[in-house]
Amino acid sequence: MRKLIFLVTALAGGNVYADWSPQFIKQENVVTVSVGGASATYRESQKDQSGQLYAIAGELRLVQPNLEQSLNNVMSQEASKNGVQFLDGTLSGDLHATLQPSASGVVLMTLNGINYQARNNYSGKKLGVIHFSCTNTATLNNISITGQYGAADGVLASNQVGMSANVNSSTDCDSNLSWILPVVGSWLINKGENIADTRIGDGIKGAMNGVKDKLFFNRDQNWLVGLNRLVPPGKTVTLPNGSVFPIGQYINDNLSYLIANSQMDIQFGKAATIKGVYGTAEPNKNNYVSNLVTISVTSPALSFSIQLRDETEVDWRWKCSLVNPNKTCSIP
Repeated sequence: MRKLIFLVTALAGGNVYADWSPQFIKQENVVTVSVGGASATYRESQKDQSGQLYAIAGELRLVQPNLEQSLNNVMSQEASKNGVQFLDGTLSGDLHATLQPSASGVVLMTLNGINYQARNNYSGKKLGVIHFSCTNTATLNNISITGQYGAADGVLASNQVGMSANVNSSTDCDSNLSWILPVVGSWLINKGENIADTRIGDGIKGAMNGVKDKLFFNRDQNWLVGLNRLVPPGKTVTLPNGSVFPIGQYINDNLSYLIANSQMDIQFGKAATIKGVYGTAEPNKNNYVSNLVTISVTSPALSFSIQLRDETEVDWRWKCSLVNPNKTCSIP
C-alpha cells in the first residue's frame, strides 16, 4: 500500500521517521498558442531531445540564471580587489521583457521585474588591537535594464545599454565598526550617469541576447528560430467561426515583419523545483505546473500569444534515508 500512516516515535536509538523521494512519472514541455479568440495546445516529453521544444525550453530556462551568474562574477571580482570576501548573490523575481519597435529600424528593449542581493564579508584588525568581522548586504531593487538593437540584424548597440536600480547597503559587525566596510552596492551602477558599470556590460548584453537571439535571430540546423520552434510550421488554430488559421506558417513567413513592427511582452517564470522531502508524512502533491515564458505579440496585422509551461507528474516513494542512501531500515 503506497499511502503510509506512521507515528514519529522516540526510541533509544533515535527517532523513526520517513523520507520521501520523487519518482518522475511524466515531464512535458507544453505550448498553448492563442489567436483570434481561440487556442491550440500541444506537448512534448522533456526526454525527447529531438523535439521542437527541447532546445528552446532549455535555453529560456537559463536566461535568468545566467544574468545572476554575471552579477555574481562582477561582485566577487570587485570584492576581492577591495580586500572583501564575496559570500553569495541571488537574483529574485521573474524577468520581464518588453520590445518596442521604432521608425528608425531599431527595437527598444527593457528588462525588469528582478532584484539582486549580495553578501560580502570583511574582517581584520583596527589600530592593531580591535578585531572585527562584518557582513555587508547590498541590494539592488527594481532593476531596469534598457538597450536597443537592429530589427534587421539583431546587433545590440553597446553604447545604448543602461541599467538603473534602487541601491541599498547595510552592514552588521561583531563590534561597533560598521563604518569600516566599503559600501559595495555602488560598484554595480554609476547612478549619476544611470548606465551599467562597464564591468557588467557583457553580462547585461548576455541577458538581452538570451531573450532576443533565442527567440528571433539564432537559427538551428533546420533554419528555425526560437519563435518557430515554439510554434513550428504546421501548427494551426481552429477559430470560433470554424476556419483553420495556420499560425505556425504565418509566423514562419512573416518573422521579419513581426520583429520590426510588433510590440512584444515577454514574461519569464521558473520551472518547479522538485526535491526529496525529509522526515515527514508523504507529500500530497503529485502534479506541478509552472509557466516558463508567456509571449504576447501585437502587430498592425495580427495579435497572438504563446505560453510555454512545464508540467510534471511525480509519485512519492518512501526512502529510509535521503542523506544516507545505503542505510537500511524497516518501513515505519
